[in-house]
Amino acid sequence: MGMATAMVLAPAPASAASGNVGIMGCQSTSAVLTYTSGGTWSRNCSGTYQVGRSATKFSAGGWSGYVTYPAWPDGHREFCDFQSFNIGSTVTSVTLYATKAPWCP
Repeated sequence: MGMATAMVLAPAPASAASGNVGIMGCQSTSAVLTYTSGGTWSRNCSGTYQVGRSATKFSAGGWSGYVTYPAWPDGHREFCDFQSFNIGSTVTSVTLYATKAPWCP
């Protein structure tokens, strides 16, 4: 008697380096960057997003995470739900957490 085996293949998670973001969760509110040149960037799903553009302001919406930009003293600024702050620098990336960040109350 032989034994049958089954193999289940799952797709590999998306890589941020490839420009894709592995989605862990989405919600109705968006995090928003306002670009220096006009216009906005907004996302409502968790993950790390490469930006590479100059921005004047960030609004977290219902998200926590961090914005990476060289003008901030340690290179990235942490945020919690509904915070907003001025940037005035090129934003390298934005990371939105699927759950509340550990530094948030």
